[in-house]
Amino acid sequence: MKLVLRIFFMSTIATVIFAGMEPGQSSFESKAWFRYNMEMQNEEIQSSGFQLARGYLVFKHQFSGRISSKFNIDIYSSDKSSDAAGAGLKIKAAYLQYSEIFPEANLMAGVIKNYFGTVYDWDYTTVQKALEDAEKVTSSADAGIAIVGYIPGGWGEYQAGIYNGEGYKNYGDNIDDHPVYLANVRFIPVVGLTVGGSIRYGIYDDPSDTTGDPDTYNHSEIAGVGRYSYGPFNIWAEYLMANYDEQTAGGFMIMPCVDIKKKFQIVGRYDMWDPDFEIDDDGHNRFIAGVNYFITKDVKGNPQTQIQLNWERIQYELEDSEPLDNISCQFRWEFKSNPF
Repeated sequence: MKLVLRIFFMSTIATVIFAGMEPGQSSFESKAWFRYNMEMQNEEIQSSGFQLARGYLVFKHQFSGRISSKFNIDIYSSDKSSDAAGAGLKIKAAYLQYSEIFPEANLMAGVIKNYFGTVYDWDYTTVQKALEDAEKVTSSADAGIAIVGYIPGGWGEYQAGIYNGEGYKNYGDNIDDHPVYLANVRFIPVVGLTVGGSIRYGIYDDPSDTTGDPDTYNHSEIAGVGRYSYGPFNIWAEYLMANYDEQTAGGFMIMPCVDIKKKFQIVGRYDMWDPDFEIDDDGHNRFIAGVNYFITKDVKGNPQTQIQLNWERIQYELEDSEPLDNISCQFRWEFKSNPF
C-alpha cells in the first residue's frame, strides 16, 4: 500500500511541477467566474447584480527540467472595486520554482500561496471563500519564499515559508520591519484521511503609534485541518484561532459534500466565528447549502465548465439581529493550452 501511495504522490508532483512541458516550453491558461448575487435582510433586497468575480490569465514557462515559473493576474469587475471604471487587477501569483532542491522538495520565491489551513488548497466548492479568507485572518497568497515538500512514502506534505504578511491585495502598503513565519504539515495515515495543522507568527507595528519608534505587538494564527473521503462522500473540517495583542478570535468550519453520478455535487457548510472572545454577542454563524453542476470536464476529469447555486445565511449572535441571506448563481469556465 505504501508503494502505491508513493507512486501516486510522485505522479501528482510531476503533473503539478512540469505540467507536461519540456524545457523551453510555455503554456497559457484562462479562468473566468461570472456571478449573480442577491443579498437580502428582513425580507428586503439590500443589493443584487452581476459581476465578473474572477478572471485569471495564467502564463507558465519551463526554463529547464528543474526550474519553472508561473505568472497569474486576476482581472475582476464588481461594485466593490475602487477603480473608477468598475474593474480592478491583482497579481495573484508570480513566482520562480526550483524543483528537487533536496529529495521531494521544491523552493518557491515570489507571490506564492499562503500554505495555511484550508485556504491554500481551497477549490471553491462553495462560492464563499475558505474560513480564514472569509474572516480576513489570512489571504490565499502573499509575497515571500517557501520550501514545499512531500513526506517520503506518500505520508503527506509539508511547507515552511517567510512572507511579508500583508497578502497579495495590499502589496507594498503594509510592510514593516518584521516578516511573518509560516509552517504547515499534512499527514495521510490511511487512504482517504488527511489530518494536519498550520501556524503563522509575526510582529506588527502599532498603526496608532505615530512616533519614530512605534510600539509593536505579536500576532499568531493556528489552524487544525481534517478531511475524509470515501467513494462519493467527502467532508472537510477546520478549527481556526487567531491572537492579536490582547485580542483572541476563533471558530470552526464543517463542510460535507456528496457527488451524484459525476455531474452533480451537493454541498453543505456550517461556520462559527467569534472575532473577540472577550466581547459577548459579537460572533456569527454561517449556513450554506448548494449544488455544483459540472457541464464538461477535461480528459483528466477536472471541471472545464460548471454552474454553482448557493444559498448562504449569516446569523448574528446579537439579540434581535436579523439574518443576512445571500443567493448566488455562478458560471465558471476555464481552458488550458497545449505546451508551445
